[in-house]
Amino acid sequence: MTFDGPWAWSIIKGQYPEAEINFALVPQGKGGSRSVVGGEDIVIFNSTKYKEESWEFVKYMTSKEVQLKFATVGQMPVLKGLLDEPEIKVHLFFPVYLEQLETAVARSPHPAWNEINDIMDSAWQNSVIGGVDPKKIFGQCCQGNRKKFFRNINEVLKRWGGLLHRLLIIIGRLIHDKRKKRRKLIGLLFVLPGLISYFAWTLYPIFKSFIMSLFEWNINPAIPNKFIGLANYFELFQDPKFYTSLKNTMLYTAVTVPGQMILGFFSCNLTK
Repeated sequence: MTFDGPWAWSIIKGQYPEAEINFALVPQGKGGSRSVVGGEDIVIFNSTKYKEESWEFVKYMTSKEVQLKFATVGQMPVLKGLLDEPEIKVHLFFPVYLEQLETAVARSPHPAWNEINDIMDSAWQNSVIGGVDPKKIFGQCCQGNRKKFFRNINEVLKRWGGLLHRLLIIIGRLIHDKRKKRRKLIGLLFVLPGLISYFAWTLYPIFKSFIMSLFEWNINPAIPNKFIGLANYFELFQDPKFYTSLKNTMLYTAVTVPGQMILGFFSCNLTK
C-alpha cells in the first residue's frame, strides 16, 4: 500500500509494468476522510525583465492542450473547465482523486510545517511499523506530552522560521556585501599607484605622441603648429630608412627578449 498522489501511477508502472494498481479513498473516521492538497506554483517575480514572456509561458502551461498532455502522465489538470473532458471523466483513477479533493485540506502555512510533518510522520511509522499504541504515540506529540512537542516546534522556529530568521539573513547579507566592497576597495588602493604610474608614463605619452604626429611642429614658439593629419605617416612609409629601422628593431627584440629569459632561467637554476 502507498499513500500518494496521482503522479505515482506512472512511477510505479515504470518500475513494475505488470503490477495491478487499485485506488481508494482515504478511510473515513469520526472526523471524516481527510487528505492533503499538494502541487507546485508558477510565480512571476515583480523584478523580472521579461514579464510579458513569463506571462505567455504561464498561459501556455495552463492551456487546455498542455493540461490534457499532463493528464496522460498522471498530473491532474488545474482548470476546472477540463473536468468534463472525456480524457478526465473516463480516466483510470482521476475520478477517485477528484472525489477525495472534496474533503481535502491544504498544508499548514506554518513556517515550521516541514519539521512538524517530520514529527507526525515519525509517530505514524512508530504506530504502524513499530507496534506502538497509536493513542499513546500521538498523545505524546499532540496531547500527552504537549510541552515537549511545542518546545521542539519553538526550537525549530528559533532556528528556521519567522521574522527573526529572515532578519538575520538580511543582516548577514549586508555584512557580507560591506566586507566584499571593503576588500575590493583595499585591493583597488593597492593597485592604484601602479595604475597611476602606468597611465602617466605609458598611456599618456603614447596618446600625446599620436596627437603631436598629426601636426607640423615648428621650433619657433611664435609660429603656430599646423595640423596636417596623417601626412607624417604617409611620408614615413615612403622612407626606406623606416623599413631598415623596423627590421633592426624586430631583430633586436627577437634576440634580446628570449635571450634574457633563457639567461635568467639558467641563472636562477644555478643559484639553487
